[in-house]
Amino acid sequence: MKTVLYIQSPGKLPAIRKLEGVLSVSRRNGWRIRRVDECEDAEAAKSLAEFWRPDGIIVECGSERNLFPPALFGATPVVFLDRNPDTLGGFPASVAHDSAATARAAARELLSLDLETYGYVPWPKPRFWSDERERGFSSAIALNGKRAEVFRCKSKERGTRGYLSELRSWLASLKKPVGIMAANDEIAADVLAELGQLGIAVPGDAAVVGVDNSELVCENTMPTLSSIEPDFRLAGEKAAEMLERMMSDPRYKAKPETFGPLRLVRRASSFRTRRIDRDVLAALDLIRREACAGLTARDALRHFKCSRRMAEMRFRAVTGTSPLAAIQDVRRKRALEMLKDPSMDRNAIANMCGYSSANALCNFLRKTKRTAAE
Repeated sequence: MKTVLYIQSPGKLPAIRKLEGVLSVSRRNGWRIRRVDECEDAEAAKSLAEFWRPDGIIVECGSERNLFPPALFGATPVVFLDRNPDTLGGFPASVAHDSAATARAAARELLSLDLETYGYVPWPKPRFWSDERERGFSSAIALNGKRAEVFRCKSKERGTRGYLSELRSWLASLKKPVGIMAANDEIAADVLAELGQLGIAVPGDAAVVGVDNSELVCENTMPTLSSIEPDFRLAGEKAAEMLERMMSDPRYKAKPETFGPLRLVRRASSFRTRRIDRDVLAALDLIRREACAGLTARDALRHFKCSRRMAEMRFRAVTGTSPLAAIQDVRRKRALEMLKDPSMDRNAIANMCGYSSANALCNFLRKTKRTAAE
């Protein structure tokens, strides 16, 4: 049994998803994983490697932590996960986020709304991933004959009075309606809060998209936040698969790999239509959150102050579909995503997606596939 040392950065959602990907490969290959939190310095990392004597090492570098010299671990195969390529000095064994691809996904969402102007809000301190997202977003906007305004602030500390004041002034200066991409969900939450302070309607006069799909953030902004979710699990799988090849064949020549966006989770901050119906937006938010917990079409429309038939007509006029079809679509997408993991029990997946059994779920998926084909 091979032993793999996994050095992890602080346990935010991206780090957890990457670890899930690594563990899925480790189960397949019968590895013994020794996971440790971030190391204080290179000497601590070297001492850990000497203590465990692993067959291979994965160093997760989220938040720009754990930037150890590639030669630190000697002949032991090592893969760096989500590290700034410029800090690797040409070392090839790495898997990094394609931030430009994620930015293009955000640009497509905002450009589809046909807005007047577009803007990007970076992380206040220099970060390579934020810079890459800025370049990717600006290029995509320029490709479509528009220009992306970029927020430049003197204050480099997020959340300070000076930073928020500068952000508020910049947002007020933009021609409306405006589409804004933020470097990540935390920055997007600041943007939404300041738009609220200014009385700028979202999504009426401004649409906002973040990155990471951190549900703790996205579900608790006003309005809820649309976000691009990078495929962090795939990142972990790629890093682990690369390490397996390196451990199995000393002659294997690793090459840098990337991972991109998994999906856009559209919430109220970018659900912009020609006519804003806030009851419909509230129903869509409720469906997205509760569809897999037994939500019915009647439940989804309970906030409408009109007849059931009128509520359904208003819902269809905005979304092009019925409340029941919207509920089923959320359930279907969640089930298909969970079914990608062969280790998960089918009955458990069915239960978590609102179905009585694995057979009921399979019948539903077959029916929807057949309907789509017709």
